[in-house]
Amino acid sequence: MCRSEVKKGKRKYQGITHEERLFALEYVRDGNATRAYLAIRPKAKASSAGVSGYEWLKKPKVKKLIQSLRNQIGRASCRE
Repeated sequence: MCRSEVKKGKRKYQGITHEERLFALEYVRDGNATRAYLAIRPKAKASSAGVSGYEWLKKPKVKKLIQSLRNQIGRASCRE
C-alpha cells in the first residue's frame, strides 16, 4: 500500500475507506442500512444506526460503490 492510499490511519480503496466498503458490501448483501451500519459499528444504538445508515447511503462514494457492486452481481448471475 502506498502512502497516498492512507488517510488518518484508515485503508483506502479507490478513494473509499475500509468502513465505507464494508458498509456497502453489507448493504448489498441484505438491503438494510441499519444492519449494515451495525456491522461496521456494533456498539451503536439501533435508533442512531438507522439514521447513520441512511446518511451513509447518501454519500456519493458509497452510493457509487453500491451501484457498482449491484452491477457486478447482475453480470455474474447472467453468466451462470
